[in-house]
Amino acid sequence: MPKAVTFLCAAALAAAIPAASATAAIFTPNPQNPVAFGGDLAIEQNGFTITCRVWLGGKVVAGGSQVEITDASFSEGDWRCGWLVTPTGLPGAVYPLSTYQVLFYGFSFNTILGSCSGSVVAIWTQPSGYGQALFNDTIIPGTPGNCTVYGVLHTAPTLTVF
Repeated sequence: MPKAVTFLCAAALAAAIPAASATAAIFTPNPQNPVAFGGDLAIEQNGFTITCRVWLGGKVVAGGSQVEITDASFSEGDWRCGWLVTPTGLPGAVYPLSTYQVLFYGFSFNTILGSCSGSVVAIWTQPSGYGQALFNDTIIPGTPGNCTVYGVLHTAPTLTVF
């Protein structure tokens, strides 16, 4: 499926989710402090692709309505990670939309060519009871072009969405 169509489908799906269902899903355990999302993400912008080890740290608020992201780092992988490619725009948040989707709000970072920033929906899975966010052809608006992100961020400690 073309990238533009994938982005439009994800945007339409996010817009179609009623506000009530966004508040119906919760992270557990809650509260939970600290909690992190970590893993490798490939970031492509205007034909340049790099892979970075991404770490987003924060806490699950009481009631489980969101994970407040207060710390972030990009490292390892490509040598430009953590030097030219860096996280920006903190604080951010991760909202559970359902048992199969989460919204990364304010997912922002500098790139080799410029920057990318926006809120994106990731696929949420819970294999063997641990939570993970899957980015598959995920488009993040950017300058001088959009970023496409691929990869998985695992939670530690384990989070579940109900």
